[in-house]
Amino acid sequence: LPKGRGTIIPQYEPPRGLRPALAELLIKENVSSTAWSATVVDLAVRGYVEIEEKEKSWFLSQAAYEVKGKRDYASDPALEVYEQSFLKTLFSLNDENVFRTKDLTSMHFNTAKYVQFGEDMQKLPQLVKDRAGQETWYEVNFKREKKGYMIGVLIIIAAVILFFFSSFAQVLALSASLAIAYAVIHFLAPSEARLSQEGRELREEWLG
Repeated sequence: LPKGRGTIIPQYEPPRGLRPALAELLIKENVSSTAWSATVVDLAVRGYVEIEEKEKSWFLSQAAYEVKGKRDYASDPALEVYEQSFLKTLFSLNDENVFRTKDLTSMHFNTAKYVQFGEDMQKLPQLVKDRAGQETWYEVNFKREKKGYMIGVLIIIAAVILFFFSSFAQVLALSASLAIAYAVIHFLAPSEARLSQEGRELREEWLG
């Protein structure tokens, strides 16, 4: 397996300008809600948004925040595609180019917009994976990983169908054949996303 460089050097800036969502994907192999909170802060540092803390309301136990857009982002080449989509989603709740955390708990909130907001947020991790796939950080990229899972699901479905339409002996024989075939595919052509040498080195740099 590829190894990192072994020596960790302290740094005070993100290695190679790696953005929070990509960094979390590289380190944890997934993109959680924490990545988007960090992305908002990163975008504020870069001058795209402004974050303002509001006074707590009597019915809110946590502080409320407003995120205001400061620059045009739709066609800015300095932004990643997933960052543009994130900002578009963030500001889709109203026509003011402002995201308010209180909107997510407001009793007068537009339900249709809330549902669409959730659906759009769920699409963002795949955009981050697509961006990572353009780099050489992985020996097996996420598209290939997805295909591997699909093969596994199809094999399970085939086994279930055989169970209902074949004799017990036939089911055992065919299920064993399918299991062996999948095992061969899995070991000869691994389907799980796996870091390359460059990816491991970058991960070490990020962990500092």
